[in-house]
Amino acid sequence: MVRLLASRLARPRAGRTGPRCRGAVVAAFVLAGCQSPPYEDPSKAKAAHPDRPGAAGDAARPAANAKAPAAAAPKAGPAPKPAGAPGPAAVGTKAPDVRVRDDEGHEVALADFRGKHPVLLLFYPKDFTSGCTAEMSHFGAEHRLFAERGVKVFGVSIDPPDKHRAFRESLGLPFPLLADEDGAVSRAYGALAEQGDARFSLRKVVLIDADGVVAYRDESYRVGDQRDFDAVVAAVAEITTPPGPPAP
Repeated sequence: MVRLLASRLARPRAGRTGPRCRGAVVAAFVLAGCQSPPYEDPSKAKAAHPDRPGAAGDAARPAANAKAPAAAAPKAGPAPKPAGAPGPAAVGTKAPDVRVRDDEGHEVALADFRGKHPVLLLFYPKDFTSGCTAEMSHFGAEHRLFAERGVKVFGVSIDPPDKHRAFRESLGLPFPLLADEDGAVSRAYGALAEQGDARFSLRKVVLIDADGVVAYRDESYRVGDQRDFDAVVAAVAEITTPPGPPAP
């Protein structure tokens, strides 16, 4: 039909060139309209096909292969130590009542301090070793932090009284050392290591409040780590009252 119409309009006739020309123009538009794709509003096309390049959804949608930035990992810090551990003399339990000699040969009973003073037990492996010397020296130098709050401090290891006495005098310690020769005190407080015939006290700190209840434990006190020492001081502050103002 289109071809027939075009051929007829294209035939020239005398005296009718103007209308023929106008008809040819009309036919051209008709042909163009039949052969062209339907009109499509670009804005509607973008909305209907958000995946096309340049579509409205492109700005809000990340690229398919783009990776989200990884969250910054938190900086690793020292692992927190538990305040207590299950086993002998755990935090919140009654402290075992033990009797042992000190470096002067005097008998010390922990039950004698109940209702009067908190007690701080510093278990350590052996006299005159570098780590134990550093630990006892540090607690000796800072002894006032405990004495002014009424805390009784004792070092504890399985060495005999005479060796303890020499060790204490060499360091000028202001607190006594308990000679746990048979390991009974260390065992009762979960601080005894036994390897065949050999045994020694493990490095632990145990704080007992004035009511005779275990208030704090450090299961692996680290010599030279100020944070461990500060934790002991903080535990003492929690169960004691600060010293009053000096007398006028």
